[in-house]
Amino acid sequence: MYKGYIFTQLGGTGVNSSGNINSPYYIPPDITSKYLYGISGLQFKLQNSPDLSVVYQIYVKGISWLKAVSDGEEAFYNHTMPISAFRMNIVPKSEKQRLIDYWNKDA
Repeated sequence: MYKGYIFTQLGGTGVNSSGNINSPYYIPPDITSKYLYGISGLQFKLQNSPDLSVVYQIYVKGISWLKAVSDGEEAFYNHTMPISAFRMNIVPKSEKQRLIDYWNKDA
């Protein structure tokens, strides 16, 4: 199906296409039809880091920064609207809530 290629692709509207089947970047039409709008949500989680947290927040054009989340929570506005930007930081667990509160001033 993927001709032996494994890759991660980040991008916005119009990045996903089925294109040339012989291309290493070929994505089958059944998958591209599910993700026509680029990246619409993020979810991060650290492994083997009991003292650290990952905090992240997304920005949607025309909406603004959304509520900051952490440690595996899903960040999305609407699965049909792409993310314009995101910010992420790895912090000690003791600083996690302070960063979330600070970033949420923009939300």
